[in-house]
Amino acid sequence: NNTIEFKTPNIDYIIFLDSDDYWKLNCIEECIKHSNGVDIVWFDLECVYDGVEKPQSMDKTRHEILGYTTNVGETPMEWLKRFIVANTNDFAFVWGGLIDFRFLMCINICFLNNVIYEDRSFGILLFIQSNGIFIITDKLCYYRIRPNSSCNFGNDKITHIFPHSHLYYESFQDMELTWLYYNASSIFIVFLELQDFFEKNPSELNELAKSVFLPFFVKPSLELLSLNKDPLNLIPKLILLEPYLDKKLRKRDEIRIKNPKLYKKLEPFTRIYDKATSIERTIRKAIKNKSKK
Repeated sequence: NNTIEFKTPNIDYIIFLDSDDYWKLNCIEECIKHSNGVDIVWFDLECVYDGVEKPQSMDKTRHEILGYTTNVGETPMEWLKRFIVANTNDFAFVWGGLIDFRFLMCINICFLNNVIYEDRSFGILLFIQSNGIFIITDKLCYYRIRPNSSCNFGNDKITHIFPHSHLYYESFQDMELTWLYYNASSIFIVFLELQDFFEKNPSELNELAKSVFLPFFVKPSLELLSLNKDPLNLIPKLILLEPYLDKKLRKRDEIRIKNPKLYKKLEPFTRIYDKATSIERTIRKAIKNKSKK
């Protein structure tokens, strides 16, 4: 905030903790133990399901998906290559580790205002600019997943919106549509932040990071096209998604971005095609499983 004076605190490390999560008693001790010579100490988490069912997508943590079985120190390039091997592009980080505060001040990144999913841009930009990362496989943090949190709400239970979302509500006059726009616009704004950084800071590492992470944002960002209003005027910028479109759906999504009216006319046919493709895959899978038996 440029309107106030801010004196940088004289501290060595910074670690974040959400108000509904908690650490194991030895969390800080373990982080400090492995903090020498690295900019980030990244530990694993244990999910606590409080009033919600465990989704299948949460069977493995990011550490487990990336194949971390023992504590290890890595360079950003080594860390990034794990995403390629694991065939995943899902990453976010804020509260999951310890950060060298001097390093954080040097790279001068901050949280995006008025969005959710800001931990995606923050985490990616943090890790790719670091000189070293130490990965702890111990689950040192309990991550609570509960109804009606900022990232986990049901459309049938929406009773409030964040203060900065009132602009969206004024446009849609509907809570569910407001949440849908808030989600899609947030993820696309995060994409724009990352895209801008990669374009301004060309390097081999950043080029690889761009190809790994940016495709993640395509599908949720395209949800903006399913809404009849765009308070932030983001839709004209969706053209920036083109290089990262799924090859199988590229032509369809290009039409969706460039000619929404034509896409709406073609949509009934694409739904039939998708349904037929889904049935075909189910049959192929059943035949394959039967042949194995």
